[in-house]
Amino acid sequence: MSDLHLEVSRWDLPPKEQHPDSDVLIVAGDVTTKAERGVEWLRDRVRDRPIVYCMGNHELYNQDADKSLQKARLAARGSNVTVLNDDYMSFGGYEIIGATMWTDFGLFGPEFIRRCMDCARDRMNDYRKIRVNDYARRFTPEDALVRHMRTIKFLNHRVHDAPNSRRIVVTHHSPEPIDVGEDLIAAAYCSAVDPALIAALKCELWVSGHVHMSRDHVAGGTRFAGNPKGYGPFNGEKIAAWENPEFDPYKVVSVGP
Repeated sequence: MSDLHLEVSRWDLPPKEQHPDSDVLIVAGDVTTKAERGVEWLRDRVRDRPIVYCMGNHELYNQDADKSLQKARLAARGSNVTVLNDDYMSFGGYEIIGATMWTDFGLFGPEFIRRCMDCARDRMNDYRKIRVNDYARRFTPEDALVRHMRTIKFLNHRVHDAPNSRRIVVTHHSPEPIDVGEDLIAAAYCSAVDPALIAALKCELWVSGHVHMSRDHVAGGTRFAGNPKGYGPFNGEKIAAWENPEFDPYKVVSVGP
């Protein structure tokens, strides 16, 4: 699951006795603002299996991006929660890689990258509410692009260092184009990761979030899945509904033989 947005939503996990049978819980970001709160919320509700948690953009609001990651990892220490960002853990014969990943802003082609970055700079809260350099300045689209390329470099290193590993990849931003319209802001939500890299990773499952719509399909031997709740339900609403009507709090994805 992803995009629970507890900072604005009134929602909770199903009770423990209704938790589906699974080996690991994968959470692809945007649980709430302040990543350590997300760690604590997950840790308190799911104690009987490992939790893989990669941070989204909203975890970083009103925070320094790097310090927020440090706080999340400190909160997760000694618990069943593992916070991943450009690193991995081994589990059940798989290497599970996690990263926020951000975006390359190249959704509409290289000639539009600068325009897409400027559009995001003007319209997205990320570039007003996230800080870097020990809170010294605002996070910028240029920072997002650098971090995206850092993640791609890490993925290539894993291919080089362990070419035969079977992998699950978890990112907040989507690694594939998603039909979210022709507005240039769409380039801030997804990239088009090289299919050759995905194949070289031997990636059986890639879980992502950020875009508040469900996804579950296979392309090039990789299953791409997203199960975001989105915003809502909100306080005072007569109908307890969340933004994505296809969100399934019981969703289980199987990999392997």
